[in-house]
Amino acid sequence: MARRRRRVRSWHRILGLILALPLLVVSITGVFLNHTVGLRLDEHTVAWPMLMKRYDMGLTGEPISFEVNSQLTVTQWGTECFFNGQSVLTDERSLIGVVVIADQVVLAFESLPLEVYDTSGLLQMQVDDTTYPGPDIIRIGQTSETLVVQSSEGVSYEFTEDLFECSPRDIQGVTWGSASSEPSSELRETMTQAYRGDGLPWSRVLLDLHSGRLFGSVGPWLLDLSVLGLLALVFSGLKLSLRPTRP
Repeated sequence: MARRRRRVRSWHRILGLILALPLLVVSITGVFLNHTVGLRLDEHTVAWPMLMKRYDMGLTGEPISFEVNSQLTVTQWGTECFFNGQSVLTDERSLIGVVVIADQVVLAFESLPLEVYDTSGLLQMQVDDTTYPGPDIIRIGQTSETLVVQSSEGVSYEFTEDLFECSPRDIQGVTWGSASSEPSSELRETMTQAYRGDGLPWSRVLLDLHSGRLFGSVGPWLLDLSVLGLLALVFSGLKLSLRPTRP
């Protein structure tokens, strides 16, 4: 009997140590969440890089930039396209070139449509297969006043100034868009900040930590197990305290 009692005490102590951390987290976050309004947790934000990655709020892959001119750099990072570090478009297609014609910024992707913006990043129009009849575009360029693209079959097409029609032409006198390059560290930081904004409110992070959802689908289950472990701890403690001791 004494050996069994010692065994129960040992398991009681081990279980208490195991449950200490999750219960401490739940208790502390619960206190903060109970005073969300007073602490203004909805107003204060957090943007730690590891936390943003956990919430899938980080940019993935490596960015590529096209320095169009001294005033404009267009960058694609993951599915986001940026004008001078400010997000203007989300697109899963790969950006292959950019040119500026008469204050219009034309973005060419691996497939249609072409995206036409003004220099501030507002969408003006799209050029689809009703205007461009050729195969996929592999290069984009310009003459002094018109847009020119080169197809995967090696044929070049010149668009009218309004971009409503196009026709084949030779490549004489065409200035092709600049090659892609890696953005500077300053531009990377600007894009990262623009993409994630001010981050997440503390109330959201603490609530997800309190519920276990911050750790993914397994988090709530671990929290449920902690509650069951706490119940086992309570009952084993009661059993030990109520059991009479020998003099």
